[in-house]
Amino acid sequence: MDELKTIFDIPKPKNSSHIIWTHVTTSVITFVGTFALIIFGPMFLGAKTRLGNSKTSALNIIGWMSENPEITYLICFMVAVIANIYIYWKNSKCKFVQKISIVENRVHFQLIDLMFKKSVDYSIPINEFEIKLKSEKEGEQLKTKKISFYKLNQGKPFAEILTRHIIWEKHVLKMKTLLKALHNSGATINRSSRDKKSLMSNLFN
Repeated sequence: MDELKTIFDIPKPKNSSHIIWTHVTTSVITFVGTFALIIFGPMFLGAKTRLGNSKTSALNIIGWMSENPEITYLICFMVAVIANIYIYWKNSKCKFVQKISIVENRVHFQLIDLMFKKSVDYSIPINEFEIKLKSEKEGEQLKTKKISFYKLNQGKPFAEILTRHIIWEKHVLKMKTLLKALHNSGATINRSSRDKKSLMSNLFN
């Protein structure tokens, strides 16, 4: 029997600062964004419409908000709370790759949530899944944003690596080694981009 070989392993963060930072930035952005939308939204819509009373309506809304600031702040607060609940729910999904091992023709995944509170093991034959690289263009270069693992003929990934996330961004060489090892073992790798030239050489350029 072949020995289980680990080809990818990410250490657990020393603290939960990445989670705290995510919630802080989410709260600030949603609160400020909602406040700006409430204040400037009616003015913008009023300027775009041809209705004669649109300007008056916009001013009435702004005036009402000014007279009832507690309502405005409550709305902003509630939106921020909902956004944080969504982020917590998304981060609690146990589908993010911490460790990958390979033996014979099977690949073993250790999946964690982004808070590192729980983990699950997932095993699949190497010829029954494919890897998709989601890229975005920065200037003249394509940069890999996400590595997703899909079971063949299924629309949702069973595992993901967020290459720009603080947990993985310092381990670019490990991610390159992982993809090369899986590619050499027969795994299919596809890039979600029109530019598919030199796939393995420009994964993280």
